[in-house]
Amino acid sequence: MTGAMYDQISSKGATLEARNIDLSFGGVAALVRCSLRLEPGRVTAVIGPNGAGKTTLMDVIGGRLRPDSGEVRLDGADISRMPPHRRARLGLLRTFQIARELEGLTLFENLLLAGQGRAIEHPLAALAGGRRHRRAEAAVAARAHGLLERVGLVGQADLPAGALSGGQKKLLEVARALMVSPRILVLDEPTAGVSPPLARVLADLTRDLAREGLTVAFVEHDMDFVQNVADHVVVLAEGQVLASGSFAEVTGTRDVIDAYLGRAA
Repeated sequence: MTGAMYDQISSKGATLEARNIDLSFGGVAALVRCSLRLEPGRVTAVIGPNGAGKTTLMDVIGGRLRPDSGEVRLDGADISRMPPHRRARLGLLRTFQIARELEGLTLFENLLLAGQGRAIEHPLAALAGGRRHRRAEAAVAARAHGLLERVGLVGQADLPAGALSGGQKKLLEVARALMVSPRILVLDEPTAGVSPPLARVLADLTRDLAREGLTVAFVEHDMDFVQNVADHVVVLAEGQVLASGSFAEVTGTRDVIDAYLGRAA
């Protein structure tokens, strides 16, 4: 992947901390004093068996769920009660296990729509077709084209998004998130339903984004992907953090082996 055709993804990553998160549904504990720290330039993987609370924790970080107790801090500021759209304005972007593209629009149009905030201009200037507004629109279009090239979809730029495969839709969703220059990017099961070649593209892209200074986290079941991409791994089981550290460190602990294979193993 070359950097010639797109501008910088993010000016600076951000530090996010989830501290002692408790969350219950109908009296059933989903998260129990769960803590997580995401840092600029680092890829953090959140793993664990089904029902461990991984997606619930991402929902708390993204603002879709509000914890019963505990707090979420972005660069030290408490954002625990902030709705998702306000977190997005601060640079916290999330993709989902099922991609949410606008199927009737082309790939290029999907990205233009996502990046419209980058071309904000006074309404009167926009109506007048001012030079500054035209330059801003051109910059958004150039960024969209560059990001499609980066994720390997520039050849399909004029196709409707609904025509893409599941893996291509995942790449498009990442490109849409990158249109707004996020500071933190959270991916929910990025390789689910993705072919091995496209999973390799996602792996390369994820590592590259972290090297550029972005804060990246993902939930994933594919241990090969986790081992190849993550700098730091957090293991959840029954809503609690069992272990954290490098892939080798966490997968070599007895508690993690028990959580995945059962204590009889």
